Amino acid sequence: MQIGKNSNETRLAESGPSVLELLTTPSEAKVARYILEQKIESYRQKIAESELALAMQRNRHDDLLRQLAKEEAQD
Repeated sequence: MQIGKNSNETRLAESGPSVLELLTTPSEAKVARYILEQKIESYRQKIAESELALAMQRNRHDDLLRQLAKEEAQD
């Protein structure tokens, strides 16, 4: 007899490994997967920080161009 998954179980299965999978996966594989997931999350955070810094630099550049244009217009 097969038991169907309800929506909560489906959501959990999509978000990560199940408890049964974690218990039956060899320990080294679990550690390797955890390390990989941590590295990926670190890369995502660095990308987000880099994009923010780039946006701030562009804003600063635009402000300086406006100031330059304003000063040149006054001359």
